[in-house]
Amino acid sequence: MSQLVEALFLSAEEGEGATSSSSCALLSRSPPDMEVVVRGEDGEAAATIPCHRVVLAARCPYFKRALLSGMREDIERRVDVHDASPQIFKTFLRFVYCGRLVLADASLDNFAELLMLADR
Repeated sequence: MSQLVEALFLSAEEGEGATSSSSCALLSRSPPDMEVVVRGEDGEAAATIPCHRVVLAARCPYFKRALLSGMREDIERRVDVHDASPQIFKTFLRFVYCGRLVLADASLDNFAELLMLADR
């Protein structure tokens, strides 16, 4: 399994209740079946993040449309996300997977970027 996916879940589990931690732990043991390519403002790939298609489609309308519609993203099992930083996208993914948003170290700019990402 990807160390990145494992790190997402392990850091999301720290200090949380048993129910949500258990669901995150279960998902972290499943092999990812797609990837999200986060591209910066210049269009270059800044990070490739392995994910679980069923989780993204079930929890986010944007990913549901892209991954279950027969479009290129569905066929290639890859979604390109433009104009986002990898760190903000990982925060977004942690929320999608585990239903928690941890913004202890977030600046106002990071929070604004996260809101813009979630509004797509």
